[in-house]
Amino acid sequence: MSNSRNTLIGSLLIASFVLAPSISYARENEPNDDSSIRLQAQAQININSTKSTTSSTTLKQRLEDRREDRIEKLQGEVDDRLSKLREDIEKRIQNHAEWMIKRFNAAVERLEKLTARIETRIAKLKSEGKNTAEAEKFVVEAKIQIGEAVAGIAKIEVAFETALSADSLKGSFEEVRSLADSIRDDLKAAHRALMSTLPIIKGLSTSSNVNASTSVQTVQ
Repeated sequence: MSNSRNTLIGSLLIASFVLAPSISYARENEPNDDSSIRLQAQAQININSTKSTTSSTTLKQRLEDRREDRIEKLQGEVDDRLSKLREDIEKRIQNHAEWMIKRFNAAVERLEKLTARIETRIAKLKSEGKNTAEAEKFVVEAKIQIGEAVAGIAKIEVAFETALSADSLKGSFEEVRSLADSIRDDLKAAHRALMSTLPIIKGLSTSSNVNASTSVQTVQ
């Protein structure tokens, strides 16, 4: 009986020595509940952080896309307004060009009619033996100036078309202004030349009337 007890106790002691390292190893490698919870929490935080970063990037991209869309829309509206503004300006310029050219042509027509009347009076005086050389000189000068004005009118029509077809209207009408000033100067010069013939013609006509009156009195 005593021997059996001693044998049992010895067996248990041996078993404890054999199993102790295994139990210790198992305990060392057994997962700690707190550590596991912390690892899971950290993993979840990392997942949430990744999702947050992705969501933030997506939101930023959406906002950037919307901003670009607004910019494109505003640019389109600006382009439309500028296009309409250009059309309105071109229409006003075309109307002004037509009005200006019409006035120039009307002035040329009046000067040509005045020239014709003066030439008729000069021809009559010349047929009476009067010296009309000075008056004729002014008429020739007037005709030259009228011809210059007519040529300028033809040029200014082309200049208007060229200016309106330019990419930028600013500074494209310098030639138009120059031609307009030149045409006005030619028309004024022609008018002055024709007006210069009037006192000459009047003097010749008065002389003719005086001579006629004297002849009648002598006959009587």
